[in-house]
Amino acid sequence: MIKYGGILIGIVVSLMLVFRLGNFLKETFFPTPIAPPEEKYGTLPSLNFKTDEDFKPVYTIDTDTGFLPAFSDRARVFQFYEYDINILTLQRTRDNMSRVGFTENEQKLEEFMYKWAHVNYPEKSITYNLYTKIFDIKYPYQTDNAVLEAQDLPKGTEAVALVQGFLQSIGEDISDIDFNSSIVNYYRLDSGKLAKISDQADAQIVQVSLVQKSLDELKMQYKYYNDSDMSFYVGSGADGAHIVEAYYRHRRINDLESSTYSLITADQAFQKLQSGNALILKKGNSSQIDILDVYLSYFMNNVDDQYLIPVVVFEGKDFKAFVEAVGKPVETTQP
Repeated sequence: MIKYGGILIGIVVSLMLVFRLGNFLKETFFPTPIAPPEEKYGTLPSLNFKTDEDFKPVYTIDTDTGFLPAFSDRARVFQFYEYDINILTLQRTRDNMSRVGFTENEQKLEEFMYKWAHVNYPEKSITYNLYTKIFDIKYPYQTDNAVLEAQDLPKGTEAVALVQGFLQSIGEDISDIDFNSSIVNYYRLDSGKLAKISDQADAQIVQVSLVQKSLDELKMQYKYYNDSDMSFYVGSGADGAHIVEAYYRHRRINDLESSTYSLITADQAFQKLQSGNALILKKGNSSQIDILDVYLSYFMNNVDDQYLIPVVVFEGKDFKAFVEAVGKPVETTQP
């Protein structure tokens, strides 16, 4: 019995090897066609990127390889979560605001728009949209001696932690924000206006701009150079550091709801850049622009679009531009 059992096992193993070899040869010479992108949302709304007609530089590819990269032929397009509101939203918001001192002089500005003053800083206010959760904070910090003296002003990760704690206190869902990638800038006040500085030791104001986590290893991009839709300014105060100004617009992405779409090639994207179909965030000071890096990202538009759409990013010295990436690729040759 042992002898026949061994023979049976040998036959089974041989059949498995033959099957695997046959499948390998079949896929080598007659590969299974790759399914096309799903594109289940139909035609996507255009981002309508356009370049200022007066800006017509000469672009040169100066990447590490000397060529444009080869992208995947597809990427996922995501939907945003829909806004939510109910009869408990206003009271819940009041409770959240009380945790950070915004309890005074409640005003209803519009249907979903409310405003509160701060208990310790009467001139400081927050305007909050119950529906979209967009808010801004205003305070005349330019004339506050505590701000000007900048005693115990938090820097770097301490400033980021202060902002993170504030958002947690007001009940914001910040699970998709990458706090480790926050953009931190430093400023002094010059005739009442912010002047950016490089030496944080001389700072009077710290700006913290938050960014959302990458999806499919593609970073989030915003309609600002070195900034985002979630920007906070931190200053010193008599009772400790606090947020003296903010603009916060956070659209949460439904990463469980997506569809694959065709992408144009990097060469096609470069042609769009050259023809003026691009959003230029920073122009630089030269009519000759060397493109040092080209990569895919997601563009977080600051209008109420329904979809999160990929873009091709072109970067150079003091230069950054976006080109819409969704489209049908065509056969091209590298320069």
